[in-house]
Amino acid sequence: MIFTVEYATPCNDRKTLMKKINELAFAIIDLNQFLDTHPDCQEALDLFKKCTFTLKALRKEYIMKFGPIKSTDSKDTAPFEWVAPSTPWPWEKEV
Repeated sequence: MIFTVEYATPCNDRKTLMKKINELAFAIIDLNQFLDTHPDCQEALDLFKKCTFTLKALRKEYIMKFGPIKSTDSKDTAPFEWVAPSTPWPWEKEV
C-alpha cells in the first residue's frame, strides 16, 4: 500500500485547507472500508490512525482561522455564529 500523509505544514488559505480536510476525510472513509475487509492489516490501521489524527488537527486549525465547518463546531454564544451579521452563511463561503 503506497500512501503518505503530507499535511503537517500550516495553511493560511481557506480553500486549500478545506481541500486538505476533504481529501483526508475521503481517505479515512476508504481506509475504514478497507479495514472492514482486512482487519489484520497493521499498515492500513497505522495509516488510518495517522490520517484521523491529522484530520482532527486540520479541522481545529480551520475552525480557529476561518470559523466553524459545521453548526456543531460553533461556539456556545449569542448571536449564534451561523447567523451573526459579519459571518457569511455556509453556502456563501468559498469552499
